[in-house]
Amino acid sequence: MTNQEIINGLKNAISRGIPLEKAMQSFVNAGYNMQEVQEAGQKVSAEMGVTGQMQNNQQAMLQKQSAQQKQPKEKKMIRKKIPWKIIGLLAVLLALIGGLIFVFFI
Repeated sequence: MTNQEIINGLKNAISRGIPLEKAMQSFVNAGYNMQEVQEAGQKVSAEMGVTGQMQNNQQAMLQKQSAQQKQPKEKKMIRKKIPWKIIGLLAVLLALIGGLIFVFFI
């Protein structure tokens, strides 16, 4: 059984000029159950005369959106470039420290 709140919200959105598919997507994004939103969309489209092709497009869009939400987002590795001058400076410092240790302990 579909949620009457969703049906009323979809009808309200359509009466304000919002396409049914966008209204349905808003409900899914707000955390409503996708199955309930689809059932409510079918009822509203039958009552208000939305075409069957639009319903198919809406269902495909909702399924695609839910699949995207379930997939973890990949984080890109950001690799910072270290200037060669800094690497050279570190090498010189390490050589000096190594030389001092060598002199004091031998």
